[in-house]
Amino acid sequence: MPVDYSPVPNFSAPKPIAHATLSSNLEHELEFYTIALNRWLYAESVGLDVEEGGYAAPAEALARLYGQLLDHPDTATRYFAVESWAEARRQALDARVMAAMDRHLVVPSLTCSEGPLTWRNWKAFEREARDAAQLAEGFERLVDQSMAIVPALEERRAHVRADFAQHGLTPIHTYGWREGSGRLQSPLTE
Repeated sequence: MPVDYSPVPNFSAPKPIAHATLSSNLEHELEFYTIALNRWLYAESVGLDVEEGGYAAPAEALARLYGQLLDHPDTATRYFAVESWAEARRQALDARVMAAMDRHLVVPSLTCSEGPLTWRNWKAFEREARDAAQLAEGFERLVDQSMAIVPALEERRAHVRADFAQHGLTPIHTYGWREGSGRLQSPLTE
């Protein structure tokens, strides 16, 4: 007797979710600027020569594009847009944090093949430290100096909170919703 491979109705299966569709032009632009921003961020993070402030144009374009979706009727699309819009707007503040780290997280008296110890060449210093004591000293000195970057970190945090608050949301709220908490009300209005 042949085996019947026809689907068996499963009445407990969830109904498919109707996903919001975006215009193909908007999707294309979002993809284009996301790739441009990620290429610059990657190159900068691995120490390649990049145009200073090269993140700005793609980040501004992404903020503008995601701004078009902030009032989208689909909750998932709207929350994604808020997160992405806030992230794009945060790029300039991230650059300020990095600049503060470059200014303050330097230990001229400890060196490695890449020069004085900084947060950027920590891995080289870690590989080349003559002993555990020197490694611990470098770590402790960088940590001690890290208080100088707190103002830049606090500015970034306040900016992100304000961006989310404009939409009655918080980063924790959208993260929790995305991870399945099922909460659809804003914690700011409860």
